[in-house]
Amino acid sequence: EDEELAYDLAMKAYMDWQQFRFRQTAGDIKVRRARRKVSAARQAAEDQPDSQAAKAVLAEAQREQLALEIAELRIRMEAYPTNMDIRFELGKRLFEAGEHQEAIGYLQDAQADLKNRAAAVNLLGQAFLKIDYPAEAVEMFRQGLEIKDVTPELELELRYGLLAALQAKAE
Repeated sequence: EDEELAYDLAMKAYMDWQQFRFRQTAGDIKVRRARRKVSAARQAAEDQPDSQAAKAVLAEAQREQLALEIAELRIRMEAYPTNMDIRFELGKRLFEAGEHQEAIGYLQDAQADLKNRAAAVNLLGQAFLKIDYPAEAVEMFRQGLEIKDVTPELELELRYGLLAALQAKAE
């Protein structure tokens, strides 16, 4: 009830004052609610590992959460078109949703931001590999490996991606 009241107040404040930060707060509340729904569905699926219905509910909850996050990020991107963090997150969510072509544009923009550059290049390489452009994928993974201060986990992903892309290119 409190959460619903907070959502309603944030939306009312947005409508009254037309300040996007209130709309953003309302969106955050919706996303938190969707994440809790996924968490509850995951717990139910773990409690009943043989239940196909519980797994289906979990998959549907995850799809709904991803669609909601994409919608919220699109709204935020319209409000803050130069914010590269939002572009990176939108590209990342689109990649997770299997929208690789669309994700590429946002990730290419996001790689201009030094903070997200290595992760964006990694996702770009993976997206190019998924849409069957192995030469571009190889180039992206090599660019990623040239970036300084890459975490060991990300470096391992980049190296694995490079090997996969080279194999795909060879085939």
